[in-house]
Amino acid sequence: MDEKEVIKNKDNKEFILKAVSENGKFLELASKELQNDKEVVLKALEQDAEALEFASEELKDNKEVVMKGTKMFDNWDELEKSIHNCKKCKLCYK
Repeated sequence: MDEKEVIKNKDNKEFILKAVSENGKFLELASKELQNDKEVVLKALEQDAEALEFASEELKDNKEVVMKGTKMFDNWDELEKSIHNCKKCKLCYK
């Protein structure tokens, strides 16, 4: 699966679920709607915790989603970089 395929199918939830299970960072290429879909984001985080960066602001503020991301992270500095832009998540407190 490549980026062109993901972009072409960015609104197809089943396709995006498969894509992010192979590469969590494909979440960046998904539609805004799917970046705000909890199931899709959690699947992406299972594969790559850094995918949290591409979740919607609403889901970055969701405790379950943030906790899933933190459980998958080995490096707290990288976690902070991944979500720091949100300015209001439960980890950034900004």
